[in-house]
Amino acid sequence: MVIAFILVRIEEAETKSFLINCGTNSSVNVDGRRWVGDTAPGNNVTLSSEGIEAYTASFTGDSLYAPLYTTALVFTDSLNYTFEGTNGSYFLRLHFYPFSFENHNVNDSSFAVEVNGLKLVSECNVPNEIAHKNSYLQSSGGNSSLSTLVKEFFFYVEGDAIVLEFVPTKGSFGFVSAIEIIPVMNKLFVDSVHKVGGNGASSSLNVGKRVIQTMYRLNIGGPTIRPNQDSDLRRTWEMDSSYMVNADAGSEISNNANITYASPNDTSVAPLLVYRTARSMSNTEVMEKRFNMSWKFEVDPGFDYLIRLHFCELVFDMANQRNFRIYIDNQTAADNFDVFVRAGGMNKAYHQDYFDVLSSNIKMLWIQLGPDTATGSAGTDALLNGLEIFKLSKNGNLAYVENYGNQGSSKRSRTSTIWVSIGAEWAMRWQKQRSLETILDPNLDGKYSLESLVRFAEIAEKCLADEGKSRPTMGEVLWHLEYVLQVQEAWLRLDGGDESFAGSRLLRNLEEMHEDAGVDDKQDNLDAKTEDDSEATVRETNRSGAVVVGADEFSQLVSQ
Repeated sequence: MVIAFILVRIEEAETKSFLINCGTNSSVNVDGRRWVGDTAPGNNVTLSSEGIEAYTASFTGDSLYAPLYTTALVFTDSLNYTFEGTNGSYFLRLHFYPFSFENHNVNDSSFAVEVNGLKLVSECNVPNEIAHKNSYLQSSGGNSSLSTLVKEFFFYVEGDAIVLEFVPTKGSFGFVSAIEIIPVMNKLFVDSVHKVGGNGASSSLNVGKRVIQTMYRLNIGGPTIRPNQDSDLRRTWEMDSSYMVNADAGSEISNNANITYASPNDTSVAPLLVYRTARSMSNTEVMEKRFNMSWKFEVDPGFDYLIRLHFCELVFDMANQRNFRIYIDNQTAADNFDVFVRAGGMNKAYHQDYFDVLSSNIKMLWIQLGPDTATGSAGTDALLNGLEIFKLSKNGNLAYVENYGNQGSSKRSRTSTIWVSIGAEWAMRWQKQRSLETILDPNLDGKYSLESLVRFAEIAEKCLADEGKSRPTMGEVLWHLEYVLQVQEAWLRLDGGDESFAGSRLLRNLEEMHEDAGVDDKQDNLDAKTEDDSEATVRETNRSGAVVVGADEFSQLVSQ
């Protein structure tokens, strides 16, 4: 009996969670769990100082969480929460709902957070982060009206305590609405992971020495999965539509059949709900099935990332029916990817991890899936069920200070987003309609020559020819790109706005200069047109009322 009692006590200690309702001595029931006030007696939590208990009667978010977000602890000096812990892995979630209290304007708050000496965030301004995310999702076509912020971290504890420290920026203050610490009993991460662009090599994550931040967690092709639907670790899985470059590239599919995990060790990796839905290219109207399904994500530059992709073959019951390629950060992460083979059958939940190192000037991470036509499989298709992106700490630091500028309105003020690619097939759709300018960055409006754009698009179109013999050589591509640059520079010298037919003729001497250099044969190859194309002429009127020559007419003009 004594031995049994000891075992029970040990297991209770290992599985103990902390759910803290900050800024109050009252406990509340939210999402089926009891959240204890941080100043309530007997809560097994120690505060280094009292802080300021703040309260609001107004909450604009999900009413389910209203009891949790109407209070907060405000601090003007460094403040520690100390929890009794044991060796092992934990999820830490920090909950924030910004509201002003007394003489504390929440828009002026700024603070850092550390856990057991590992820096999680620095100069955090919650209202700015919420406004920025809403603006980003709205710019992608979403209808985002977030009012709360949750930051999630994964870390390993060596010792008997978890110390969470909040440090306000000098002259400012900080706040926190709720704290959630969940033990992770099963292994979520392995140390050896495929490296993107590593030619099959693997990299060691050294999880025990790192802290990991969840940047994105998506349920691809399905609805939002709430914490009470992920009973093990209480995670939230967002819908993916707001992150897709072109939602039409992947149709939603689902399967209510009995889905099981490919490995018995994966039960905590994701709930089975994630694997019941997916996006597939099988029913989309794309050009010859060479179009990629693409998602793009804002990330912090200069960090290492773990990208986890979730798969489950919901349609085919045999191998070699769906083979595709995976592209991460504009690099091939995997080819000849057959979910049926890797998972060991149909309706088998499976995941694959990839390690990627982002340079200091990349703030946008692209995930793309497209058919691998070289494999000779029966179907040219791709499939994805779920996606997670984790940021890995460097030298004990996860903090990245972002300047969001003035977020008083929903309009994005930051213009440093880098587009790695947009998918050549998508661009060619607009090129064939002679409307490529439709998908250009609005910030470039009035800053480019229509003629240089048309020539650039013609080069790209030739590069995508189905037959290799029809594609230009790299030397030819370089030559024509240099020509496009000269066209643009000449346009700028002509007061940067003369798009008239006469202006086009003035630029003809650039073409003649290149022909004198002995490259007219290359020009002839790239300017070859079908009879239908040569007859098509597109005209439009620019702002000054001058007629702008169309794509085909321009090609004939500069080739005279």
